[in-house]
Amino acid sequence: YESEPRTADGKLLVTAQAVGANQTIAESLAINQARQAMALSIDARVDVLQRNFQEQIEAADDLRLLQRFQDVNAVVASYALHGSVVKRKETYVEPTGYYKTFVLMELDDRFVDSAYHDRLKQVEELETRLRSGEAWAELERRALELRQERSRGGLPPMTDQEILNNGG
Repeated sequence: YESEPRTADGKLLVTAQAVGANQTIAESLAINQARQAMALSIDARVDVLQRNFQEQIEAADDLRLLQRFQDVNAVVASYALHGSVVKRKETYVEPTGYYKTFVLMELDDRFVDSAYHDRLKQVEELETRLRSGEAWAELERRALELRQERSRGGLPPMTDQEILNNGG
């Protein structure tokens, strides 16, 4: 539970731990810490996607387009985090009487690509410039693959209440 965020088989894995006066507080704190770490990893992934697109459309000197990318990037992490799930959660009572919770959270990296794709499509100017490139085709493929998998009955992400009640 002490490792840095890592990727395995297309999944972003993040761990966190927290201590609280009761079990619910410890679990909530650990989950929130894991989400913060995951958000930083998502931001890094989005930065890579943005650089790929900037090179494709040679937008490095176009400040207006760069600002549009930044607008998209600012909201992608929060959307993508909705796809994260608690894969494992353990809570222990310490000798002091406080509760210590460890969590392992997972996010399919296609959620990041799909969220980025969906946000880019909302900015017509960017979509028009990007649509013809290989990077756009790859994003569309991954977003479609994720939608098809979810429509075949893939489990929806857990709600916070489900995580706290039975995500162990």
